[in-house]
Amino acid sequence: MSKKKIFAIIIFIVFGLFMFSFANPIEIDNPYGQVEVDKTKLKDAIDRGTALIEKHGTGSDVLKELDEAVKDGKDVYDDESTQDEVDDATKRIEDAIKNLEDDIMNRANISLYPNTLAPSTFVNLITTVTIDDNQYIDSVKFVVGTNCYANGTNLVLDANNQAVTRVTANSTYTSCLFLTNGTVKQASQTIGNINAEVPDTEAPVISLNGKELIKIVLGKTTYEDELARVIDNVDPEREIAGELVGKVDEIGSYELRYNAKDSAGNEATEVVRTIKVLDPKGDEDNDGFTNEEEIDAKTDLDDPESHPETEAPTITLKGKNPYIMLQNRKYVEAGVEITLDVHDTITTIDDVVVKGSVDTTKVGVYTITYTITDRYGKTASVERTVKVLDPNGDEDNDGFTNEEEIEKPLEPTNPDEPKGENNPLVETDPTDPEDDNSHPETYAPSITLNGEDLLCLEVHSEYIEKGVSIVLDPHDTITTIDDVVVTGSVDTDTLGEYILTYTVTDRYGKTASVTRTIDVIDSQAPVINLNGNSTITLERESEYVELGASVTDNYDKDLVAIITGSVDTNTLGTYYIRYNATDSSGNKATEVVRTVIVVRSENDKKVASISAVLNPTIYDRGTNAYGDLTVTATDNDGTTHVLNTSEYTVTGWDSSLEVGSESASRKLTIVLNSDNTISTTVDYEIVRSESDKQLNRIEATLEKTEYKRGEEIETLRVTAYDNDGTSYDVTNVSRHDFDSTTVGDKTLNVTYEGKSDTVDYKVVRNDEDKQIKELTAELEKDVYKRGEAMSNIVVTRIDNDGTRTILDSTQYTLTGFSTEVVGTFTVTVTHDNLTATDTYTVGDIEIDIKTPALTVSGKNAEPGQIVDYEISLSTDMTEVSLPTYTIEIGEGIVLESCPANATCNGNTITWTPTSVDEKLNYSAKVGNNVPAGSVIKTTVKENNKVVKEFDTNIEVTVEVSTSQTTATSLEVVLTLDVSGSMWECSKGSWFTCESTKIEDLISVTKQFVTDLNNKNTNGSTINLTIITFGRRKDDACFDKKTCYETLYTGGLTSTTLTGINNAIDTIDDNGENRGGTHLYGALNSALNIINNSTLNNKYLVVLGDGEPNDEDNYNVINNLKTTTANVFSIGFKVSRGSKAERVLKSVVNNNDSHYFSADNSSSLEESFNTIQESIDTQAVQTVNGNIEANALNAKSIEISHSGMTKVTITDLSEINLSNYNISIVEGKFVWNVSKYPGNTNYKMIVNY
Repeated sequence: MSKKKIFAIIIFIVFGLFMFSFANPIEIDNPYGQVEVDKTKLKDAIDRGTALIEKHGTGSDVLKELDEAVKDGKDVYDDESTQDEVDDATKRIEDAIKNLEDDIMNRANISLYPNTLAPSTFVNLITTVTIDDNQYIDSVKFVVGTNCYANGTNLVLDANNQAVTRVTANSTYTSCLFLTNGTVKQASQTIGNINAEVPDTEAPVISLNGKELIKIVLGKTTYEDELARVIDNVDPEREIAGELVGKVDEIGSYELRYNAKDSAGNEATEVVRTIKVLDPKGDEDNDGFTNEEEIDAKTDLDDPESHPETEAPTITLKGKNPYIMLQNRKYVEAGVEITLDVHDTITTIDDVVVKGSVDTTKVGVYTITYTITDRYGKTASVERTVKVLDPNGDEDNDGFTNEEEIEKPLEPTNPDEPKGENNPLVETDPTDPEDDNSHPETYAPSITLNGEDLLCLEVHSEYIEKGVSIVLDPHDTITTIDDVVVTGSVDTDTLGEYILTYTVTDRYGKTASVTRTIDVIDSQAPVINLNGNSTITLERESEYVELGASVTDNYDKDLVAIITGSVDTNTLGTYYIRYNATDSSGNKATEVVRTVIVVRSENDKKVASISAVLNPTIYDRGTNAYGDLTVTATDNDGTTHVLNTSEYTVTGWDSSLEVGSESASRKLTIVLNSDNTISTTVDYEIVRSESDKQLNRIEATLEKTEYKRGEEIETLRVTAYDNDGTSYDVTNVSRHDFDSTTVGDKTLNVTYEGKSDTVDYKVVRNDEDKQIKELTAELEKDVYKRGEAMSNIVVTRIDNDGTRTILDSTQYTLTGFSTEVVGTFTVTVTHDNLTATDTYTVGDIEIDIKTPALTVSGKNAEPGQIVDYEISLSTDMTEVSLPTYTIEIGEGIVLESCPANATCNGNTITWTPTSVDEKLNYSAKVGNNVPAGSVIKTTVKENNKVVKEFDTNIEVTVEVSTSQTTATSLEVVLTLDVSGSMWECSKGSWFTCESTKIEDLISVTKQFVTDLNNKNTNGSTINLTIITFGRRKDDACFDKKTCYETLYTGGLTSTTLTGINNAIDTIDDNGENRGGTHLYGALNSALNIINNSTLNNKYLVVLGDGEPNDEDNYNVINNLKTTTANVFSIGFKVSRGSKAERVLKSVVNNNDSHYFSADNSSSLEESFNTIQESIDTQAVQTVNGNIEANALNAKSIEISHSGMTKVTITDLSEINLSNYNISIVEGKFVWNVSKYPGNTNYKMIVNY
């Protein structure tokens, strides 16, 4: 719709609303409350329906039905609707959703048919699933027999919803489609004996989808080719479009002709579908209604009993009924709303007839009747009752006047709380003057304590009552402080908690209460008094008599002291007897202590023990006697004295050593002569003498082995080891060469008395030097059972100096680990603004796999070359589980033959080694047309997880000379976004739009095509295809896969240029068919053209302005990574860093030099010009003695002629090419050979 039309509609709506309000100025706020309507289920239904419409569009009858139900539901949700209306709208949407799901299920189909017979042993069975949306597929299974619930093989469908299964003869096979609604559809095929090389002479059969005759009304409906199915005995079933004879732009009959051939060349019989274009004013079924009216009413054009029906009008009151007002106030008419039959364009709100009037000066009841009669004579009426009341009367006898109840009374914000700053009076909706339970609200009373709400009183003290204060509603003139009721009492002579409750009830029956708590406590501690002296002295073996103590307390009686401690009168010493007491309130008395001293009598003294000290304690082997020995005696009274040698006997001296022993620890025993029961011992050690030993070796260790650059050495420990086995630390090291001035792994050399040792240490960058460069994460275990906890994860920080640091769990954050469901997932760790990931698998079975390491190597090859590869295993484990490896060879290399120890399927090798020593050897051939500089990746997988990748680099050289002139051929595909957002202004505002994005695109595209044609001056072949995506023509976007069309495909010449530019102009259809950004389907179509092209230079240009609305069901982004084409993408007014930009960058494999960001028409033109310069219309040419070759992706140049030695230029970015008379012009190397007169056989070799 044009902007002028939109603006006119807006003006019409505004003017209509103004005129309606002028003719019906009867508005009044509802003085009563509204019944709350639950719209939760309606909101959920609207959201579900909206999501389905956004996903599927409105391209079918069931989707249109859902779209209408959702729109009507939104109106009900936004209006003041009744609960019945809400429930009806909810049910209508839910029924439409159910119809859509049933419709999709009904469209689901599965077929199974054999492919061309293979030689003698097997047949390829092809399973094809037809369904509108793959999200409704639960699984697809292939079984032997016809029982879908038997054991079988799960099938994986390709982009065309097909799967191929190889089977043998003489069996029945079934493919089963399990849908998410629990149903199963199946197709079976019985294979008999297989005869190799069976010729196909049977022609295919064409079967129409839908009707043979399609009727459309000119200007009102359009036809959609429902396609036809081609069924063949050998080829897979497919759908084809018909060829229209003529244009369906005039009244008459037209033919859609369907023709097809199978792969053997057998031609099917032509099938014809008729398109009949009807006159809008005609009457196809002679039922009195025009074709146009029947289309609008969605009735059957061919059924005279099916025609538009008219509906009676409805009329509903606006505002309240009954309407209650006060005498001598103004009556404001609220008016009515009417609903008319859709065909009634004459009747308006002005046709409503109003009967009755209201005399506001007189109290009474009045009736007003509203009647509407539509253009078809159908009538509807409604009545309103108006009650005029006396302002000073009390209609419901509730004590409030009618005026107080109707004219917005003042009420407290919270009527259950007292009036105050936080609870002010506010205007409220009127109350019902006819309901004695409906009247203005009054404040609840408030009551507050005088004094504290919690009191602590010492026992036996006096309690003084401080009372309360009350605040009442202003209308309450009866209640006083004397009406406060106090419950509870306080006994200050008895410990405990007492609660007093104060309650007041006002004249309206509203109550308020408050409580005061009084705790009667005892905080005074008891007092202890000793009986007798606090210190007592006793002789040993006399008797100790406990005298006790008394306890007094202000509340508790008969308290007894608790006595702890004891006295042993047989043992000398000082003893302490402790007295404590605690009253019932937990108050503890100050502890009192009595001291008892037990002393010895004079006739009670003797030696109790002896001790000895030896000096020295270490002696050389063979020493004759020990050194100084001092023996001290301690008497039983605690006094000590040194004994002479005659008072004790010493035994145990031995200075010998066993052979091979370096030392021995021994004891001397000293016994008291007067009492041999009293003895002691002293330790000594015998060691080898100095004459026995010599230095054998030294051992150096560093307490710290990693230092920052410039850091000083820390503790160096050198231990010497003698030949007798003794060891000792030495400090007078003669030499060591510690160096921390440079970073790296180093060795410290240490020398002591002719013996040397080394110790390794490392110097790293200091904090000012280094910063984090990379973060890695590796799960110790990558296969888990459901519910299993995560094993250890090794997170490594790699700094720019090469330092690798394993982080602990406090140094990073970890997300994404869960074993609740089965599948393959990614765990993410974050540290210092860097992230790292690792994948893991959750299964129902515990998997413990130990696998060896794979050894593979990359290869360099040229097109057409056969390359030999070898994959081997290595491991240091004694026991290892050997898994199955899958080797996937990249596109561009073809497997020559399958290794004997593996199985193969196309370019995929499956290898299960039987031992670690087994190797996999295979040969593969590089395609002849693989371009220069290509890198073909081979992937090795274990359990679908990539464990190794290696590259095959394709090296190609181009050799040209003055004798060569070679024209090139180009395949150029433009894939352009024409979705709804492309009609937005690119310059100016909505009201003053100077140009739209679609207008800029058309202008720049036409110029690009014109310049490309003008550039081709050498007879090169240029094939051009223009694909647009985002238009919704003829409801063709139901599945979001067909929302693209090919504007032009064919040769680009001066002859075809005008037609191409005319086709580009058709993009601007005033936005009538604008749709979503359905990129991937168009991109897949473009890639198919590129891949199927035999031309030698291919270019793909993609332009988009927003995030795609469809999904990459074709895996087209991954497929683009292996294409041989030069791919460029343009983001037109796309935000930096947005998902739209990320998608467009992924199209060019994130090659920033091939992605262009255009913010206006000028930068869009610059982007196309830059791409234009990259397209070379002639690879090699000879002009005026020059040699030229394509410079794109060149690695080196070799030039020579008969008068010079061959020169090789490898660093093209640094060498000044002009020194060799070489320049780069428009993406080509140009060597001016005319600078070397008289020479011949000029040669330039460009290596890519």
